[in-house]
Amino acid sequence: MSLKALEIDPFLLAELYRQPVIPRIEPRQTDYPEVRPLPFLGKNLRQVLLVVDNPDQAFVSEKIFSMLSKLLNACGLGMEDVALVNVAHLQGRESERLRQQFNPHKVIMFGTLLPGLPENQTRNTPWSEGGMELLYTDTLEAMDQTAELKMPFWIAVKRFFNLN
Repeated sequence: MSLKALEIDPFLLAELYRQPVIPRIEPRQTDYPEVRPLPFLGKNLRQVLLVVDNPDQAFVSEKIFSMLSKLLNACGLGMEDVALVNVAHLQGRESERLRQQFNPHKVIMFGTLLPGLPENQTRNTPWSEGGMELLYTDTLEAMDQTAELKMPFWIAVKRFFNLN
């Protein structure tokens, strides 16, 4: 008699396999919620964080993005070198998550200071804090509309990136 011809009573099988053959694994409960990465544009290869505060856009408009691309190009950078983050859609304590996720060496804040930084910062004056080089300046939209704001920013950016 071969095993192919063997017939087993279904009631006997049910008795043999009262427990599942493969045990079910319950997901582990944690005390903290799942942390999702913050949304950003770019690849952050050179760990340069660009911060905007624009509640009307996901990041910036096409016109402003074009201006930003030209600025980055003039600095010898591209979108692959930076991470562009819109903090308008983040909640309070997520500024620490910016540091954890992007580990920035340089941060340019367009029109907004990250929480936890002194609010009396002078625009277009680079400074160092917490192992990062920081630069606070006007919004990209203001610079696009007012040419007088571009020159002080450009001078500060040249110092910030050590350009000649």
